[in-house]
Amino acid sequence: MITFANPLLLWFFPALIIPWIFRRRQKERIRRIDFALIRFLRESEEKELMNPHLQELLLLILRTLLLACLILGLSGPKWLSDGRQGPGLFSSIPFTHAFETKILVLDASYSMGYGIEDQSWWNQSRQIWERLNAALGGFSTEQFRWDETTLSQKKGRIPFSLGSTDVDELFRTAPTAAGTAVTDLLEAIQQQSQGNDGMVILTDGQRYPWQNLLEDAADHLSIPSILVITVGSEPIFNTWCAIDLISSWPWGISGWETIAGHVHSIRASEETGAISIFRSETGQSLYHLPVSFPASNRPASLPYLYTALYSDMISQTNENGSSTANTLDLSIRIQPDDPLPIDNTLQFQIPRIDHFTVGLACEPDNPPLELPILISAMNPLADEPNSPPIRFRYLFPRQMDYAGELDLAVITNRLAPWWSAAESFATLEYVKNGGNAVVFSDGILPNEDAWKQFLNEIGWEWFPHLDSGQKPERMTIIGSHILGQAFSIWDDEMWKSWIPSSHGKLSVPNGSSFVSYKLREQTCDLISEIRLGKGRIWLVNTSIGMEANTLLSPLFPVFLWEIAKDVARSRSNYSAPRFPNRNESDLTLLTEEDKKALTEHYGIRFATAETMDWELANVSGSLDFRMLLLFFCLLLALTESWLSNHLASR
Repeated sequence: MITFANPLLLWFFPALIIPWIFRRRQKERIRRIDFALIRFLRESEEKELMNPHLQELLLLILRTLLLACLILGLSGPKWLSDGRQGPGLFSSIPFTHAFETKILVLDASYSMGYGIEDQSWWNQSRQIWERLNAALGGFSTEQFRWDETTLSQKKGRIPFSLGSTDVDELFRTAPTAAGTAVTDLLEAIQQQSQGNDGMVILTDGQRYPWQNLLEDAADHLSIPSILVITVGSEPIFNTWCAIDLISSWPWGISGWETIAGHVHSIRASEETGAISIFRSETGQSLYHLPVSFPASNRPASLPYLYTALYSDMISQTNENGSSTANTLDLSIRIQPDDPLPIDNTLQFQIPRIDHFTVGLACEPDNPPLELPILISAMNPLADEPNSPPIRFRYLFPRQMDYAGELDLAVITNRLAPWWSAAESFATLEYVKNGGNAVVFSDGILPNEDAWKQFLNEIGWEWFPHLDSGQKPERMTIIGSHILGQAFSIWDDEMWKSWIPSSHGKLSVPNGSSFVSYKLREQTCDLISEIRLGKGRIWLVNTSIGMEANTLLSPLFPVFLWEIAKDVARSRSNYSAPRFPNRNESDLTLLTEEDKKALTEHYGIRFATAETMDWELANVSGSLDFRMLLLFFCLLLALTESWLSNHLASR
């Protein structure tokens, strides 16, 4: 079947009559005088040469053909071998090329490794990939792998196209990369590939990558004709583990590190197993939880929770004599094993610190009632064998000395009623030189004293016009920072017990808010961060007095721990651990209803290893004849030029 890229240009074919019209009018304008001598010479020439009238007619035909080939070439004729395998009848004609590029996509995500040895989906995919390339051998093809590198290409970093040697190397080992959504694949291919006239995807057929298309319309994407060949089959049983952060990224403060997560299972029959956490280098068991995996055709979730104690965090010596003092290398393992072992174990590393020093602005000789509760919140395991290595220093008049080792200062006027301008100056200098401090405003508008002046110098602005008894309309927790993400995990209602009597807001450009709320259309800050020089101040507009709810709130120790961990991170070259994406482990396959919906909405066709040959037979090949016609135009132009020069020389 012939199609045209620019069919409207075919309307210029009536212009082929123009050379004949010019020739006719030229003959009418020329007056001939028939001299006897000229007639004699012409008759003599006609006996030796071709009839000049025939030459002129041939020249006119050449010009007409040249114009016709030019119009036809510009209209872009293309041959579609509809219903044939390969490019079809004209594949051997020179100066033609396949104008449709078939995109071949190989799913290289780790779920393709499901199965045992030769029966694994990955080994089946290799055989099908060879059949696929043989079936499309006559096409112009581009090959791509589909895994997390697809998303990297979408962001413009890593090319993910495949050559023949790349494919051979890829099939040597089972895949280990996580997968991405099919929408990411389409967007990345549109950036990488020049042509996108047809796509064949070889995948396991799990539902996860297609979820975006099933739930939302992807009208913003130019979805080509897609044939999906699936190798996955039921029954499926798989178990995998994931880490769910209920606090910020770990920093090795024993007693403060809670590692929580879920074990997910999909299987047809009930089975018992266990979740274990152990040291990666020595195998020392730190946590063991027997579990029972329920029978479910959908992923079932089982929680686990582990708190790293001081005895877990202390350094040990390996057999080779090296010390593990700097990190705690942990592994989480699920038993029993299953046909996809890559997601049964999860490894991660926690940097550890030897000690953490907290400075309390308080007189130890006359301690207020809140001091023991504050110390207990900072170190709930004090005087226990597994107590974290936390030290306390007291900062008070005549001893307000920030020199020496100090990681974090905790300051509130409730514990330091003697606060003066000298303490304000010393504190600000400490922060500007790289110190860190948590300042509780006491949540009430202070008198005109040194404490109010200190808050003003930090950048705090009070709103005395707001009612003290009014409840907040909405809480806002900003989770872009690691610390903000930790705060956002907790329910908004838990923060409302911290709402103070007097309200205010941070009003300096070098500050940011973590937790805020609205009162009468006025945004008020609850927890803010101010950067001064090399250090930071966390300003909390609440009271930690015995009459308030903050001190006994379950969020209070968590807040102090998260601040302390953020300080520890800031003092080292910290790199947040990247826990692997386990969405790929959900091997739930596309149902027939899902495939039908994708076919109806996007025209995506599905096939298996048994039906792929019939589907590939309907893949149309194509050839572009423009180069051939333009080459023919060049030959006609050269012939016309030679013939016209020959006639002119008569």
